[in-house]
Amino acid sequence: LLLLCPFTVAAQSKTYREDFTTNKNKWFVGDDEYYVTVLENGFYTIECKQESKPTRNIAIAYGKIDLNKAFDIEARIKVVSAKGVQNSFGIAIGEKDRNNSYCYVISPELKMSWWYHIQSGRNTVVKNEPLLPTIFKSDDPATGTKFFIKHRDGTIYFYLNDILITKVARPSTGWMGNGIGIFTNPGVKLVVD
Repeated sequence: LLLLCPFTVAAQSKTYREDFTTNKNKWFVGDDEYYVTVLENGFYTIECKQESKPTRNIAIAYGKIDLNKAFDIEARIKVVSAKGVQNSFGIAIGEKDRNNSYCYVISPELKMSWWYHIQSGRNTVVKNEPLLPTIFKSDDPATGTKFFIKHRDGTIYFYLNDILITKVARPSTGWMGNGIGIFTNPGVKLVVD
């Protein structure tokens, strides 16, 4: 799980930018039993090696976002390549570990979307919905796919390229999230600019 920028937390007035020329945001870089990750030449590459999930989101960057309050988050992800069975990637928000986290996954190849609630390392599909066939045609050539997430009155709303995809209820207890990142499925190699 990785943070990709720029993303803006409007309600909490924090902006991040990342051009991947340096490792100023302290991305996880290395090769372990779960990931191979490389940051070079303005690109960030993550390859998930195994089906099993790590107990922590070791490759996420943190912005100290209180996800119990109202917030707006915009993230733009320019995918250079996504190789794998489903070519899936998406946004993750939640706690530093996998308890009470949300992952929103999209698959351009299958034109599908999934909301996952991750708790104790287990994935629970909250929603599974088809994407519009033309949704990626509205990608900005310079910045890629636009993700927008907002939280109001206990509900999380998710937009893809300004189209409302789904909404889910925020867990009522135990969710003090402070991370946002990029999610890739096991077996997928993702390169982002």
